Amino acid sequence: MTSPINNLGVAGLAQTATRGPAQKLDDKERASLVARAPADDQVQVGEASRQAMLEPEFDRAKVEQIREQIQNGTYVIDPKRIAESFMALESMLGSSGRQES
Repeated sequence: MTSPINNLGVAGLAQTATRGPAQKLDDKERASLVARAPADDQVQVGEASRQAMLEPEFDRAKVEQIREQIQNGTYVIDPKRIAESFMALESMLGSSGRQES
């Protein structure tokens, strides 16, 4: 039986399981594992993923508008909106952003 993660097989898994997490492989052990790794590994990317990599999802018109405002010196930074965005991010991360004393 082969592990779907590392293709070591049962013997390889047993061998690495007896080694503690702090122990590292020596060069001979590493070479043995590399030699057993399949040479024909492949990654297949679906059409939706391929399109996402080719065409990032963002509003080009808005980016151009902001770029022009920055170049013209007319882009307005709203500190309240920035603070609200930070608070929303903190909330999503599960922290209120405040330190208790």
